[in-house]
Amino acid sequence: MFFDWLKRKDPKPEETLPPDGRECYRRKQSKILVLRATVHPESGGAFEGEFLDVSVGGTAVRFTLAADPGMHAGDVAELTIKSKDRREYVRTPARVVYVAPGGEQHWRYGFEFISIGNLYSQLDEFYARFFNRRSSPRVPVPAEQRIPVKVLWGDNELAGKAHDLSATGMSLAIPEDKAERLAEIERVRLRFRIPGIEEELYGPATIRHRLPTLGRALFGIEFDLEREDGLGASAEALRNYAFKRQEELDRWDAALGAA
Repeated sequence: MFFDWLKRKDPKPEETLPPDGRECYRRKQSKILVLRATVHPESGGAFEGEFLDVSVGGTAVRFTLAADPGMHAGDVAELTIKSKDRREYVRTPARVVYVAPGGEQHWRYGFEFISIGNLYSQLDEFYARFFNRRSSPRVPVPAEQRIPVKVLWGDNELAGKAHDLSATGMSLAIPEDKAERLAEIERVRLRFRIPGIEEELYGPATIRHRLPTLGRALFGIEFDLEREDGLGASAEALRNYAFKRQEELDRWDAALGAA
């Protein structure tokens, strides 16, 4: 079965509330962007709840007492997140991290996504901006602003394009036939420019994950912000770009909501 490889061998952890601080930038629910979350437990059934917030690490969902899936911390399910205005949706395996009262008539569940590769393979431009990793938004790069990126290691060089960008990293798209050259490479240097900034950004980075997709591969890149020759000096410019782009997306969403 699909769930066999996901089952935990250790006992269920104690059910506790999550810590107040979060490492990820989490996108909260809004009146304009109404997302619904549906949980499909291993035992069967489908339970629809109210999406509260989401990041690339996980999501919080509130269920009415009547729609409570009756799960416990450590249980595994498939989780569907869908916009009311779109046919497409994201469905990925997740593990319950905590269960807590969400008022007199609700239960609040915290879910951790447990297959990042599966999740990333489904993120189009619309859904990508909800699933953020960092303390600043991870935003898709618009088609008219595709950012060319040179990847360098040793005496080698490869060209790609930024698929999305944050202050601390990027998702880099490289044609499938060229991506094999990076199969065993972890440390690289990047050279690129972002819209609105004249200077070229250059510095070391680490390849954190690789995801093959149709005709290309997506590389999850983490910038080295600590080294003297790193991208730390450009962090503010990257952060400003990410937040400005997020504001553009929010205005676009607001215009759709008003239409």
